[in-house]
Amino acid sequence: IYLDRGFYQVDVLKYLRHKFSGSVLMPVIRTSRVKTAIKQWYEQYGYTAGEMKLVIGAKNKSQEYILIFAPLSEEYRTKWRKKKNANPDAIHNDFLYFCLLKPPEKLLKEEYSYEEIFIILSEEYRRRWGIETGYRVYKDIWGKTTSQSYSLRYWLMWNAVMVYNLWIMENLELIEKGDKLSLDYSCCETASLEEIEGGKKLRESKKYPTWCRVTNEFPRRKWVPIPIEPLRELCDSLRKIVVGLISDWILTGCDPPLTAKEKSTSS
Repeated sequence: IYLDRGFYQVDVLKYLRHKFSGSVLMPVIRTSRVKTAIKQWYEQYGYTAGEMKLVIGAKNKSQEYILIFAPLSEEYRTKWRKKKNANPDAIHNDFLYFCLLKPPEKLLKEEYSYEEIFIILSEEYRRRWGIETGYRVYKDIWGKTTSQSYSLRYWLMWNAVMVYNLWIMENLELIEKGDKLSLDYSCCETASLEEIEGGKKLRESKKYPTWCRVTNEFPRRKWVPIPIEPLRELCDSLRKIVVGLISDWILTGCDPPLTAKEKSTSS
């Protein structure tokens, strides 16, 4: 499960560990604990990649996680410091970080170095479905109206959410193999270092602008089915909500439902 750093919170990590057995990858917010830990690492090992166990939150409700990190290249560190006029003692700015809830055992068994593991995880994370993409798609399918009716506008919003989720579900159904789905919660196979390097060389040879993200040029991975029953249940729930909203919309004449106070006043 790929998340942005906004989910880097105690309660969220606890829930994810319980519900998804720790199969989570997200960037880390550079808290004082992270800064102190990486400074100690640098003093002992210099600019090297590695992992360590850290905790987030107060003692009575803290959550342990694995911090995996790698240094920026020397060239990039120099450019960044010059551009930002950065404090040379702020060593934490010279590293990139990910939060894991369990060790990358599969990659460690294949005897990858931590630098190679970080490259693989970074490539994996770049493929996540962007939250902003969802917002953009919502706007494309959101019904337009000049009405100030609360019920109508609320229904149009939920209709866009339902259509978007149905579209996602249909995409997942297109990649099903056979009548039954795999129970493993995994969307794709991990790209090898050779595939990642090949994708980089291909992008460099085509000389794309620095701002351009050419996602279709990344090394392709085989898709495997993932359980879509939760999505079906979600869409069923959304249908019930939309039907209820339509009923309220019709019964109230496109006006928002009356509150308890308004009902007592009108009676």
